[in-house]
Amino acid sequence: MRLTGFINLLFCMQLSYHAIAQDPEIVDWSDATQLPLLSGKPHPGLAGPVTGIHNNILLIAGGANFPDGLPWEGGKKKYHSAIYLYDLSSGKPTYLFTVDHLSTPLAYSASCNTSHGIVTAGGENSEGLSATVCLFTVNPLTKAVATQYLPALPIPTTNAVAVSSNQSIYFIGGETAAGTTAACWKLDLNHLEVGWKSIAPLPLPLAYSSAVLMDFPDHPQVVVLGGRRKTVSGVSDISPSVYAYNLKEDKWEQKHSLPYPVSAGTAFAAGKSTLFFLGGDKAETFTQVEQTHTAIAVAAETEKPALINKKNKLLASHPGFGKEILRYDVESGKSAIAGLIPFPSPVTTTALIHQDMIILPSGEIRAGVRTPAILTATIKSRLK
Repeated sequence: MRLTGFINLLFCMQLSYHAIAQDPEIVDWSDATQLPLLSGKPHPGLAGPVTGIHNNILLIAGGANFPDGLPWEGGKKKYHSAIYLYDLSSGKPTYLFTVDHLSTPLAYSASCNTSHGIVTAGGENSEGLSATVCLFTVNPLTKAVATQYLPALPIPTTNAVAVSSNQSIYFIGGETAAGTTAACWKLDLNHLEVGWKSIAPLPLPLAYSSAVLMDFPDHPQVVVLGGRRKTVSGVSDISPSVYAYNLKEDKWEQKHSLPYPVSAGTAFAAGKSTLFFLGGDKAETFTQVEQTHTAIAVAAETEKPALINKKNKLLASHPGFGKEILRYDVESGKSAIAGLIPFPSPVTTTALIHQDMIILPSGEIRAGVRTPAILTATIKSRLK
């Protein structure tokens, strides 16, 4: 009887697997277009760019990369200021042109779409962390980009996340000069004179998280998934946690965790209580690199060359990031793999939604390596 039950269980698991494989909820994946050529050569791609959509135009700006060589080979990180525009009216991103640059290079800021335009807050460049907050708008006729400076963050912060709801921006977590922070802030776009207001902090400090607005009618929530935090040991904690911030009650609630610790992925809402979490870094290689880096710091001089060589090999053989598309129900906490990204999976980017299309603009695809690809896919659950 037990053997029969076990066989039936395996049969049901096979049926479930095939159902997901044959009827994925995100379909028609495409390498839709690329960042434009630079001096006649393929664009190296960008990590942490400012991204958003306004007036049917996709904006990609700033970002960082290693154009002159991988970091463990002596390459230096370069921060950028170019602004690229893509027309979305045809149903896919079509490159228009590069417009005026950002006033200063910028990467790893927290960006979100609003009814006013695209807001980006914080970030960093070669000069250090930023507290600058900007609103970008795109003229639908001329495609000119206008920049309005909003009240600065109370403290310079990078690698945070931002979400908009009802004319307010919620800025969550990130890294300051003092380390990973749990601080959260709110800015009312209709009352800029008030500036940023402190709200309930995250239950624990987190950076490189993903955040989604779940617009429940009676209790809208900002859901924060995964992330990581620096520790005194030098080895970061990678989190599987899911927290929901109740906008009306100004409090956090812990939800069922993700099935694995992960950071730097992307996420978006799709349905009454459903969201999708895409890819992310499960940090197997990242953790080994940090452990080796910590060992180098305390090793004898004769031992350091071997440890440095070990670290460099780990980075050079980085396998890339997770390709799983995780379906997560905020109310029940249930999660399931709903497919795979059929391209190198980007992290440190933002999942943008335009009608029934998801857009993943550029991003990092393995240690030190970016992609110029702008991936798109169709969200079937939004077609029902």
